[in-house]
Amino acid sequence: MRRVSSSLIAAGFVPDAGLPDALHRQLYKKLREQILHGRLTPGGRMPSSRSLADDLRVSRNTVIHAFEQLAAEGYLEAKTGSGTFVVSDLPDRMISASQSKSARASQQVAYVPSSSKTPIASRFAGLIANKELKTFAPPIFQPFQLGFPALDAFPFDTWARLITRHGANGRNEFLGYAPTEGHLRLRQAITEYLAVARGVRCDPGDIVVVSGAQQALDLTARLLINPRDPVIVEEPGYFGAQSVLQAASARLVPVPVDQAGIDPAQIPKAGRNARLAYLTPSNHFPLGSNMSVKRRMEWIEWASACDGLIVEDDYDSEFRYSSRPTPALQSLDRACRVIYIGTFSKVLFPALRLAYVVLPPNLVEPFRRAKAITDFHSAALEQIVVADFMAEGHFGRHIRRMRVLYLERLEVLREALEEHLAGAIEIERTDAGMHLVLKFKDERDDAAIALKAASMGISVVALSSCYLGARKASGLLLGYAGYRPEQIRAGVKKLAAVIAECSAA
Repeated sequence: MRRVSSSLIAAGFVPDAGLPDALHRQLYKKLREQILHGRLTPGGRMPSSRSLADDLRVSRNTVIHAFEQLAAEGYLEAKTGSGTFVVSDLPDRMISASQSKSARASQQVAYVPSSSKTPIASRFAGLIANKELKTFAPPIFQPFQLGFPALDAFPFDTWARLITRHGANGRNEFLGYAPTEGHLRLRQAITEYLAVARGVRCDPGDIVVVSGAQQALDLTARLLINPRDPVIVEEPGYFGAQSVLQAASARLVPVPVDQAGIDPAQIPKAGRNARLAYLTPSNHFPLGSNMSVKRRMEWIEWASACDGLIVEDDYDSEFRYSSRPTPALQSLDRACRVIYIGTFSKVLFPALRLAYVVLPPNLVEPFRRAKAITDFHSAALEQIVVADFMAEGHFGRHIRRMRVLYLERLEVLREALEEHLAGAIEIERTDAGMHLVLKFKDERDDAAIALKAASMGISVVALSSCYLGARKASGLLLGYAGYRPEQIRAGVKKLAAVIAECSAA
């Protein structure tokens, strides 16, 4: 029987105590890789644990643990009095099927994957595998990532005290399973807040708590959309919603947005039979316009006329700086045509993953059942903490403080852009939200600029990525709420250098 050389195993393997994996896991992975790639041939005898440990300059226990794991998984076998061997009957799918068993015992063989393609099991899997489907970028906390609130100004001491209050006592009410629709205390707090802050008319029974606004959109799409159903969306619009709707096999019908918002009179022929519209009326994403009352009433009339529904995504309208937040579209609805979505991710912090949906009465139970099938319920302890945070007044105070802070940071961003990019851009005026839109004065490849900026540690979103149709404005979306003035100034200076480099190329 051929003996495996210690030097063959040691070749290219340098144990590193600084890696996350323990040394025995590093050795296990190396040996497994060599077996699967045929460098350790089936039936070959392994060197003794002592000699291999000496060659690798590791402890003998490190080698023994690695051998034991490989034996447990069926890669090695120990024979009493003879030593440890690579198993001789590895499945054909692990090694080249073109070689005979006799050849495998004497030749090195390569691992040949059966297929390099991702297995597609359903229409949905095929849709989400489409590279054109827009998803979120990796969560990198760097200027000017969208959706980051001011974590440096969040009252974590208060938050920690509330968590300790409920998490330390071990009460099953807070640490066991929770109601699918969400804890009643939180739904009551949301009801009271929405009535005052957004003019939303509802009671706790109309609310379902979900794991983020994205889940709210996903469940809504599953309940209301059949394949090829037309759905009205804003042009440009929120790419996260576009992707959810496309994954639900909807046929998106983009309608242009102007300063008064999206106009139902501009619905094209392709959308005449649509019965669902997705809107961001109080702070349009991405352009920041505030839909006029006239347009809001026209959309309510549209929904009533076609027996349709409107999804109102109210993602960050708490942050309006020159006036009080505009009442929600839902506040005008007397015919139960609006599904209202609100989130705590932008107001508190993204990792919380809590949002809520205010539903027409006939949709509450179907939505609750869909939520139960998906994940039973959202994080239970965090729901109680948020309920206390709201009931004790911390929530309202935090929002008021953030309005002041975000306006300051917005002004810093505007000043920095004027200083470094005045000749190249136009800044879209906004008095709300957490991001700013800049448009290029001439034709530029904003996607290429965004990609280059990412390589330089600057996270921006290309405005063109928010469009579905052929006519695309060129610009960038810059989040500012989560970044201190010095970060904003340094980020703009670096971004200006990127834009200049891309222009010269």
